[in-house]
Amino acid sequence: MDHRTSSSSLVGGDLGNSLWIRQEIQRFESVHPSIYAIYDLIELVPDPLLAQQIREHVVCIEG
Repeated sequence: MDHRTSSSSLVGGDLGNSLWIRQEIQRFESVHPSIYAIYDLIELVPDPLLAQQIREHVVCIEG
């Protein structure tokens, strides 16, 4: 195996991962104010069980 070929493919993979990470950070930064707003609204739900269920759904959406 040629060292240059394997090194260049690793660099390409690193660049792809870096791009994916930057895109994921941008996505998170664009939605996180809305997520915080949802958590603020959940605090206003008087039923603790319902509030917990909603919180769990928000966590699933975040993931």
